[in-house]
Amino acid sequence: VYDVDGLRDSVRNRETGLITQPHPETLSKRIIELLSDSELYDHLRTAAWQWSKELTFNQSYKDFKKVLELA
Repeated sequence: VYDVDGLRDSVRNRETGLITQPHPETLSKRIIELLSDSELYDHLRTAAWQWSKELTFNQSYKDFKKVLELA
């Protein structure tokens, strides 16, 4: 993903995906990197799937309350 608000918050760089500068050339290099490295791709894909299981409504609500200092 590009290193911009929202996207950078939804990816853990080199853990659940790749964050790159917001330029088509750098994004294409990261795509080629993933297509060329099946081990990295499998790692990122698996980690992203596992992390997504933690993103529940209840957890989001708890985090939201914490930000607002209500919890």
